[in-house]
Amino acid sequence: MSHRGRKKLRTWLFQGAKSVVVHSEAFKSLHEHYTTRAGTR
Repeated sequence: MSHRGRKKLRTWLFQGAKSVVVHSEAFKSLHEHYTTRAGTR
């Protein structure tokens, strides 16, 4: 995540994304897939 732009807006977007991952099964599985896949770095 870059440090450009409005700090409050970045915070709200990040908090919203976290909430979606916690409460939506579809996004939860998608998030798990992208954070645990091998060979990303």
